[in-house]
Amino acid sequence: MKKVGIISGAGIIGSYIVKAILDHGFAVNVSVTDSSIDDKYQHLMVLNKA
Repeated sequence: MKKVGIISGAGIIGSYIVKAILDHGFAVNVSVTDSSIDDKYQHLMVLNKA
């Protein structure tokens, strides 16, 4: 499986990019400002194949 790193992938546009890359079968790592704030990044965790 190919891997992709996304900077600022938690925003509106970045989330759509992350979803598209996941849908194409890639593994995605997203950089975030503070991973201890679960609520802020929950929308990424519910994506298919996340």
